[in-house]
Amino acid sequence: MSYEKLYKQFQNGADFSPMVPLEKQPYYGATALVISMLCILGAIVSANRSKGLAVPLLIFIPLGLVGSLLFGLASIFLANSFGVYV
Repeated sequence: MSYEKLYKQFQNGADFSPMVPLEKQPYYGATALVISMLCILGAIVSANRSKGLAVPLLIFIPLGLVGSLLFGLASIFLANSFGVYV
């Protein structure tokens, strides 16, 4: 591919607009990290209360799922925001 063809393709391409602005990502990442740690801690505490199996399991599964999802989002936001500045 020649340089001229590549340059024309670059100029004709659609502009990229991020879904979450880079300036807000550290705040969202830190908030998601704190909330995920609270959810995971709540899941661990609910698992240690062994008053049967069904009730702690019904509390543990949603808390663990939400905590894991938020921790994944926090790691992506924090790695993306700090990786740009380093």
